[in-house]
Amino acid sequence: MKKRSRPVKDSASQNPLSARDDIMRDVTRMLSRKQFDSIDDVKSFMERELIGKAVPHVQGMTDRERAEDLVSAAREEMSPAKARSMAQQALALDADCIDAHLLLSEMAETPPEALAHAKAAEDAGRHVLKDRQAEDGIPYWFYDFGRRYLYAKQFPAELLWEIGDRPAAIAEARHILRLNKDDNQGVRYTLLGWLMRAGSVEDIDALLGLYDERSIAAWAFPRALHAYRTRGTAR
Repeated sequence: MKKRSRPVKDSASQNPLSARDDIMRDVTRMLSRKQFDSIDDVKSFMERELIGKAVPHVQGMTDRERAEDLVSAAREEMSPAKARSMAQQALALDADCIDAHLLLSEMAETPPEALAHAKAAEDAGRHVLKDRQAEDGIPYWFYDFGRRYLYAKQFPAELLWEIGDRPAAIAEARHILRLNKDDNQGVRYTLLGWLMRAGSVEDIDALLGLYDERSIAAWAFPRALHAYRTRGTAR
């Protein structure tokens, strides 16, 4: 693995935690600090305070929230050493801080080190989910902690592929899609590429049948190539 000279905030592919996630976290914090009598009160508050306005940053109050804030600041830090130190400080506040584990994984200098941190992020996600299970029928993606857990599973899958454990990487990607069927993360595109290189015809057919992406090049081209390989036609 190539040594990184600074936090990977410049790389969207390496840094899945986006500004949108920080905004959603601030909205969640804001709502949790208010008392509402009904869902209509919640809607009225959001229309009055949030729609058309910049969402203010809500300072963390719990150790978990303060840890998340430390990692957000670390991602903007230009010094890798300081960013790593801030991530470690975050873990001292909350050993299950998914963001801190992910940042340390992204900044790791070797694949084994990166995978160890990525697995720690996934384990942290499982611990958090034990305390904050999503309501029945509501996808994890709609919850801040659920999105972080899904991100925590995605990074180990990519690392497993990078170090050559293709079956394990493919299995992880499939598991993510089972947890996030709408695939807001775009894992299906990565998985399709992997299956084109290391999967069976049946595996590829099954994945292609789950999503209708004919107008998207990242999906349409592999689909056409697969059809040509297996049937001698691009249709």
